[in-house]
Amino acid sequence: MDDADPRREEEDDQDEDDEDSDDDYDFGGGDDDVDDVGPAVDGRAAPPPPRLGPWTATPNPVYGHRMKLFCRTGFHLAIGPKGRVTGTENPNDKYAVLEFSSVTNGEVRIRGVEANLFLAMNRQGKLYGQANIRQEGTVFVEMMLGRYNTYLSRKFAHIGWYVGIKKNGKQKPGQKTAWGQKAIQFLPIRVAR
Repeated sequence: MDDADPRREEEDDQDEDDEDSDDDYDFGGGDDDVDDVGPAVDGRAAPPPPRLGPWTATPNPVYGHRMKLFCRTGFHLAIGPKGRVTGTENPNDKYAVLEFSSVTNGEVRIRGVEANLFLAMNRQGKLYGQANIRQEGTVFVEMMLGRYNTYLSRKFAHIGWYVGIKKNGKQKPGQKTAWGQKAIQFLPIRVAR
């Protein structure tokens, strides 16, 4: 005669179920774990993706240093083929595509891609396109004013001359610009290559 306790059998069955349930879950770190090498290609394992950290610079394949500067007055800054700097309402104007290069921390040079001329400011406060990159007038101090960028001429920083576009699309002379004016506030818009 079997005097087996039915409660005892239930407990034994539960223990067996618990042991089986551990096998259903992958907790990682086991010997049979295989490195994630990606999908197989032609029967061979693909190499693992590169490990990227916050210190790793990865170039964006679409966007680079090319931008358009949209002035708060409603115009894009453009450098024409003969060095004339104006504002254009056409967002697709090829002369409005600009390339930024860093000089030092907070200082940039701005080159018109199509005209291949650098934005510069002369002693009369006039903006023009300059072919010679070594001219001191081609360097601008980039600063933030709210959500917009401003570009102060490094050569004339002591008297506060900024890059500016007036409401009619003409350039604003440096001596008539001042901190806070809409004419000196630009929104950089990245351009695909």
